[in-house]
Amino acid sequence: MRKNNAKPDGILLQRQLVIQRSMQYNLFSDTFLSVALYDIKACEHVLRVILGKAGLKVKSVVTQKTFSKIATRSARLDVVAEDEDGQIYNIEVQRENSLRNQLE
Repeated sequence: MRKNNAKPDGILLQRQLVIQRSMQYNLFSDTFLSVALYDIKACEHVLRVILGKAGLKVKSVVTQKTFSKIATRSARLDVVAEDEDGQIYNIEVQRENSLRNQLE
């Protein structure tokens, strides 16, 4: 137990620092997205909202999936999910409208 005006306990200080750092992230932060959507239920919810498919059931999720190619460029996908029907979903974070940037 601590006295008034005393420094916070080490565990409490660590917790406060973790909370402060996590407040800087949102679903468009690559690190946060990978961690958040690794959870099947969270990924399922995001896909249901985006695609408007209320009954969508996600079977598996892989985050930061890398496809390596010898002759061409490799690709790292943020999230790859598969539903019960075998449909594959690639969830990639786009911070800006790429098409708009190309036109300007």
